[in-house]
Amino acid sequence: MILKLVIALLLLIGIFIFFIKYLTLDAPTKVYDERKQRILIEVFSNTLIYLIAIWFIIIIFKTIGFKNLDFDFLNEYKEVANLGLTLALLVINYISINKKYNV
Repeated sequence: MILKLVIALLLLIGIFIFFIKYLTLDAPTKVYDERKQRILIEVFSNTLIYLIAIWFIIIIFKTIGFKNLDFDFLNEYKEVANLGLTLALLVINYISINKKYNV
């Protein structure tokens, strides 16, 4: 129990450090780049579309009775699977869209 709390606290601190370091809101010092904004919008929209499609496929599999998966960790913590899937899709979409705009 204590180990889980310590790991959760370390992850939370790591997330806050990432947000503070890379997602600062000091807009007057940064130059506005429309290309970066278009890339981010396209990455997030593609990720959302793929997530919704995957969730619909999961719902269809559950309704037809395909749920004999014995992954206790993923069945107990479904949020971890969703976060992992979201992060993987974000990285894949960012790489592919960044290649498209850097041609």
